[in-house]
Amino acid sequence: MIERFKHLDLDDNPVPSNNLENTQEETPIIQAEPSKLRVTEVMGELGNGVGQFNRPAGLAIDRDGAVYVADSSNHRIQRIAENGDVFLYGGPGSGQGQLMGPTSVALHPDGLFMYVADQGNRRISCYYMNGSPGTALYGYISPSSIAFDEHGMLWIADPGRNEIRCLNLNTNTIMKTMGRESGLIHPVGLAFDLSGNLFVLDSFQNLLIKYDSRANHSFPLGDFHRPAGAMFLSITAAGLILLPETFNNRLHLFSNDGRSLADLTHISTRHGQLNSPTGIALSKDGSVYMSDSLNHRILHIQAE
Repeated sequence: MIERFKHLDLDDNPVPSNNLENTQEETPIIQAEPSKLRVTEVMGELGNGVGQFNRPAGLAIDRDGAVYVADSSNHRIQRIAENGDVFLYGGPGSGQGQLMGPTSVALHPDGLFMYVADQGNRRISCYYMNGSPGTALYGYISPSSIAFDEHGMLWIADPGRNEIRCLNLNTNTIMKTMGRESGLIHPVGLAFDLSGNLFVLDSFQNLLIKYDSRANHSFPLGDFHRPAGAMFLSITAAGLILLPETFNNRLHLFSNDGRSLADLTHISTRHGQLNSPTGIALSKDGSVYMSDSLNHRILHIQAE
């Protein structure tokens, strides 16, 4: 067992988020409209040992609060339980159960399987939760982000094919393909809100695009604050959009209609600035976990 978190000292002067716009909305991250965002816990450091990271990317959180990290340049997934226990999936290679530069991780709604965007191997790898490899999915060029919808369908953003695919894993059937006909050129990231609306990051157009619950009608968001370098996003229960802007080294908070509300660039006096924030996930209590990729650590962020 290892200690999961390194807590910030109380005198470490955490830096709150910048309020970019006054708003009258009552849309909270947790239970009340936040006045600021702050980092409360820091997990990990550069390395290849247990609990260390090398360019962490996508994240997921299970029902028990365990954090799953796509430890990209270590070619593995780390599951870090609330008590500090760490379990490893994968390892470098192209064989069954091995990974090469994983970018994203998604947990099947039934809790029995984990899927990984195994980008270097051009596939979606599958694992049973005990670590045994399942059946991998092929036919992809550069899968970058994956997510399950409310019906248990797996959605895959593949910028190498300039498209998104929706898969029924029970029948191994492609249910929907979205590309240029849907207004997409180079989709890299995707996420769903509680109403089933689909949000897609298109890196070529530098846009965040919202689709309705049937993924038919699109609504471009963020016209005045384009998401520079973003590849992942999360949608809160209140419909707020959390977007790590990798190239701008900040976490950006948007309203559900795309208006900028706040951002976070600094962690604290001692822990410094964000450096290529990438993956993001929400825990069941509404707090936020984010991978600070080039600082090789995971941050726990709370609203106040």
